[in-house]
Amino acid sequence: MAVALIAAVRWHMLGHGAPMDAAIIQEFCSSFAKPLERELEAHYGSGWDVRFAPIKIKRGTDPAAAPNKQCVRGRGDYGIAIAVPDENTWYGIKYLPSAEGTNGGWPCVPPSNPGW
Repeated sequence: MAVALIAAVRWHMLGHGAPMDAAIIQEFCSSFAKPLERELEAHYGSGWDVRFAPIKIKRGTDPAAAPNKQCVRGRGDYGIAIAVPDENTWYGIKYLPSAEGTNGGWPCVPPSNPGW
């Protein structure tokens, strides 16, 4: 795991002085999710969950069935991630409509109101 990536995520999570409870990481490779989670846990001394959503190459009407976009050099799927304290146990991925081509997925962690 690149030390620079971990340092950059932690720096942004500090909010330049005000600590943050979550981070959204764009242009992320899936192979970095678990190493980042372990590093955040080691640094903060508490449980974290790094959740990944792949960017899809849209084919047809069901984006969830479309192939995932890949990172280069065998680093897994390409997409976005969200890092949250591990007590946030519910999340889902919502694929937004788009034209043929790339369709993004967003991991959603709703507020405490389940009707959100």
